[in-house]
Amino acid sequence: MNGFGCCDGVHSTVFVYGTLKKGQPNYHHFHNLENGKAKFIARGHTEVAYPLIIATRWNLPFLLFAPGKGMIVEGEIYEVDSNMMAWMDDFEGHPEVYQREKIRIVTADNRGLLSNNSGKRIVDCWVYFLKKFPPGLMSLTALNSYDTAGDHGKYYKEENLNPGLFKREFPKYKFQLLKVSRNGVKDLSGPDTIFEALQEECDYQYDGKLALPIHHN
Repeated sequence: MNGFGCCDGVHSTVFVYGTLKKGQPNYHHFHNLENGKAKFIARGHTEVAYPLIIATRWNLPFLLFAPGKGMIVEGEIYEVDSNMMAWMDDFEGHPEVYQREKIRIVTADNRGLLSNNSGKRIVDCWVYFLKKFPPGLMSLTALNSYDTAGDHGKYYKEENLNPGLFKREFPKYKFQLLKVSRNGVKDLSGPDTIFEALQEECDYQYDGKLALPIHHN
């Protein structure tokens, strides 16, 4: 565990690559003390490549757990207390679909632990990955850095989520599996799901049992 003096008690280092970065749509959550405490440590990037893609009708960034594919991904390192870590788990839907994995992050300003004979400064960080996904997502353009206002033209569309309870508790609902009834009619026991949106993204066909071919790593 790397300690940078953010918080009393239990703390963790996390690497964020999407909407929680500075200047991005959900960064403000790090300043809400009701969620917990977070302290910016350094900019950094993954030691190995991963596919960072934008998908679904909401233009959400996803980091696919496919080490060695995609690009080296840039982001930010934060130290968070146990409350913020719990909030992030809920926000990201861990462990239902997004799953936390601890990986080595190379820091941009020489903070952290010196790795063996490499000259790089390394911090072990928790990172939220999508580990189960339609294989078709691998064909989407991989980014090395996410910005909602980037040249890709895919702005984050939080305002397009269903209103009311769904919008407020989106992380809890987005991982409901889409199922198909025996007569072939879609049976959605809840609002639209990330799984459904990912399937639409890849144009997969229903098999009558589970409407989502998924990639397991």
